[in-house]
Amino acid sequence: MIHNAFSDRTLYTPVPCCRHTGAERAAIAPCLTAEHVLTLSSGEAPLQRFTCSPAQLAELCLGWLCAEGYIASAEDAEELHISADGGTAEVILNGLRQRSAAPFSALADVDETLCARAADILLKGDTIYTKTRGTHGCVFVSHDGTAVFCEDIGRNNAMDKTIGSLLLQGKAPGQGLLFSSGRVTADIVRKAVRAGIPVLVTKATVTADAVAAAAQYRLRLAFFADGETFVLPPA
Repeated sequence: MIHNAFSDRTLYTPVPCCRHTGAERAAIAPCLTAEHVLTLSSGEAPLQRFTCSPAQLAELCLGWLCAEGYIASAEDAEELHISADGGTAEVILNGLRQRSAAPFSALADVDETLCARAADILLKGDTIYTKTRGTHGCVFVSHDGTAVFCEDIGRNNAMDKTIGSLLLQGKAPGQGLLFSSGRVTADIVRKAVRAGIPVLVTKATVTADAVAAAAQYRLRLAFFADGETFVLPPA
């Protein structure tokens, strides 16, 4: 049961500035992203402090709980309460414990059709990033037509919100791929594994530790993806 008293706010606002080009000055009003701080707790135990965009806070909390191994589905969170100011979230869990990340049974392939579709949504869509240059995006796509796209000022948050959206929709994360705008680290690989996402793609780069983690958990990792090409590290 989700009790969300917080109303999503705009993710960006125009801010009057002055552009300097040599001796020339010009008044401009670039759209800049907003920051929000949310603390997630369970009973007396603080779990996470997010610096995030002020929207989709329920998705953020549920996605983080899943990606960190506390829950496997939205039903595992008995209750989630988000305050009216969005500053605090309290989750009631059936036992506060994390499950370990279990390797996939086999290494999946990168479906080029899904990869191209995800890249098109992420890189060519009408997004907050195109307005502000200040967000990361993450999109999940699958063959059943599922397409979930979320943005946030944090790359981890964008991933968590996407996972949380999948949980709330009852979608199976094991049937598609996740495409991110941000650099992939070993921590992000483990998030995907705990959420049950077998293929992780980024338009950016990956770390050497991310490659090692992907091999350990048999997650298919691809990078420098643009919808037409991508790079695969050794499995």
